[in-house]
Formats: sequence, C-alpha cells, structure tokens
Amino acid sequence: MTGTTTQIMIDLADMIQAPRPDDPRRPGARLWRMAANIGAFAAGCAGAALLYAHVGVWCFVIPPMLGAAALFLRVAEGEPA
Repeated sequence: MTGTTTQIMIDLADMIQAPRPDDPRRPGARLWRMAANIGAFAAGCAGAALLYAHVGVWCFVIPPMLGAAALFLRVAEGEPA
C-alpha cells in the first residue's frame, strides 16, 4: 500500500502542474486504477473491523477456514497443491 499511495501522490502532483502535451505518460488512468485498489483495501478493512466488532475474536477463525476450503477444492479438482 505504501508504493500505491506514493504513486497516487506523484500522479496528483503531476496533474496539478501545468499539463504538457508532449508528455507520453497519462497519470489520470493510472490514478483511477490505483485509487480503486485503495478503495477496495479500505472496504476490506472496514468489513474486517465490523466483523470483529460483531463477533469478536472468533472472526480470526474465518480466514483459515476459507483457506482450508480453497485447498480442499483445489485438491478435489486434481490440481497440485
């Protein structure tokens, strides 16, 4: 997240400066893609915080269960683990 946040700040600074038509880089498109990543990360953090507030420490059981289920499905399909 540090690299993504840094790149967003660099892109914002580039957008604030007077745009140069000869510059092949287009910070706008990359800025929106990275902002979407940060938004998804923040939504995941908020969801985890709400889950923790609702069920407490039991929320830490969910990730290993999902991992075990994914491993089970992968082995059941015949793919190497």
